[in-house]
Amino acid sequence: YRDQAFGYLRQAKSLSKTVSDPVLTIQESTSLAELHLLNNETAEAFSLSETGLDLAKSMGMRGEIWQILYLQGRILKQTGDYDRALKAVEESIT
Repeated sequence: YRDQAFGYLRQAKSLSKTVSDPVLTIQESTSLAELHLLNNETAEAFSLSETGLDLAKSMGMRGEIWQILYLQGRILKQTGDYDRALKAVEESIT
Protein backbone atom coordinates (compact mmCIF):
# COMPACT_ATOMS: atom_id res chain seq x y z
CA TYR A 1 0.00 0.00 0.00
CA ARG A 2 2.78 2.42 0.93
CA ASP A 3 4.57 2.15 -2.41
CA GLN A 4 1.30 2.48 -4.30
CA ALA A 5 0.33 5.59 -2.31
CA PHE A 6 3.73 7.17 -2.99
CA GLY A 7 3.38 6.32 -6.67
CA TYR A 8 -0.01 8.00 -6.97
CA LEU A 9 1.14 11.10 -5.14
CA ARG A 10 4.25 11.39 -7.29
CA GLN A 11 2.10 11.09 -10.42
CA ALA A 12 -0.14 13.84 -9.10
CA LYS A 13 2.90 15.98 -8.34
CA SER A 14 4.12 15.62 -11.93
CA LEU A 15 0.67 16.52 -13.21
CA SER A 16 0.46 19.61 -11.01
CA LYS A 17 3.71 20.90 -12.50
CA THR A 18 2.14 20.53 -15.94
CA VAL A 19 -0.94 22.55 -14.98
CA SER A 20 0.91 24.90 -12.59
CA ASP A 21 -1.71 24.70 -9.86
CA PRO A 22 -0.24 26.04 -6.60
CA VAL A 23 -3.15 24.78 -4.48
CA LEU A 24 -2.62 21.28 -5.81
CA THR A 25 1.10 21.60 -5.13
CA ILE A 26 0.37 22.55 -1.50
CA GLN A 27 -1.93 19.55 -1.07
CA GLU A 28 0.53 17.15 -2.66
CA SER A 29 3.49 18.40 -0.67
CA THR A 30 1.52 18.07 2.54
CA SER A 31 0.25 14.59 1.68
CA LEU A 32 3.72 13.38 0.74
CA ALA A 33 5.10 14.89 3.94
CA GLU A 34 2.50 12.94 5.94
CA LEU A 35 3.52 9.71 4.23
CA HIS A 36 7.20 10.34 4.87
CA LEU A 37 6.44 11.11 8.51
CA LEU A 38 4.57 7.82 8.85
CA ASN A 39 7.70 6.09 7.56
CA ASN A 40 9.96 8.03 9.96
CA GLU A 41 11.60 9.87 7.06
CA THR A 42 11.51 13.14 8.93
CA ALA A 43 14.04 15.13 6.87
CA GLU A 44 12.08 14.53 3.66
CA ALA A 45 8.79 15.15 5.47
CA PHE A 46 9.99 18.49 6.81
CA SER A 47 11.39 19.57 3.45
CA LEU A 48 8.09 18.83 1.72
CA SER A 49 6.15 20.62 4.43
CA GLU A 50 8.37 23.69 3.96
CA THR A 51 7.54 23.71 0.25
CA GLY A 52 3.82 23.64 1.02
CA LEU A 53 4.14 26.23 3.79
CA ASP A 54 6.05 28.70 1.63
CA LEU A 55 3.44 28.44 -1.10
CA ALA A 56 0.51 28.67 1.33
CA LYS A 57 2.03 31.79 2.94
CA SER A 58 2.60 33.43 -0.44
CA MET A 59 -1.07 32.87 -1.27
CA GLY A 60 -2.40 33.85 2.17
CA MET A 61 -4.08 30.47 2.69
CA ARG A 62 -4.53 30.56 6.46
CA GLY A 63 -6.22 27.16 6.80
CA GLU A 64 -3.41 25.43 4.98
CA ILE A 65 -0.78 27.39 6.90
CA TRP A 66 -2.31 26.21 10.19
CA GLN A 67 -2.41 22.58 9.05
CA ILE A 68 1.17 22.62 7.77
CA LEU A 69 2.53 24.27 10.90
CA TYR A 70 0.79 21.62 12.98
CA LEU A 71 2.28 18.93 10.72
CA GLN A 72 5.72 20.48 11.20
CA GLY A 73 5.19 20.35 14.95
CA ARG A 74 4.48 16.62 14.67
CA ILE A 75 7.56 16.10 12.49
CA LEU A 76 9.81 18.03 14.88
CA LYS A 77 8.40 16.16 17.87
CA GLN A 78 9.27 12.88 16.18
CA THR A 79 12.85 14.08 15.70
CA GLY A 80 13.10 15.01 19.38
CA ASP A 81 13.29 18.75 18.71
CA TYR A 82 10.62 19.58 21.28
CA ASP A 83 11.30 23.33 21.49
CA ARG A 84 10.84 23.87 17.77
CA ALA A 85 7.87 21.47 17.76
CA LEU A 86 6.15 23.50 20.46
CA LYS A 87 6.88 26.74 18.62
CA ALA A 88 5.37 25.37 15.38
CA VAL A 89 2.23 24.16 17.14
CA GLU A 90 1.86 27.45 19.02
CA GLU A 91 2.25 29.35 15.75
CA SER A 92 -0.41 27.16 14.17
CA ILE A 93 -3.02 28.23 16.72
CA THR A 94 -2.26 31.95 16.79
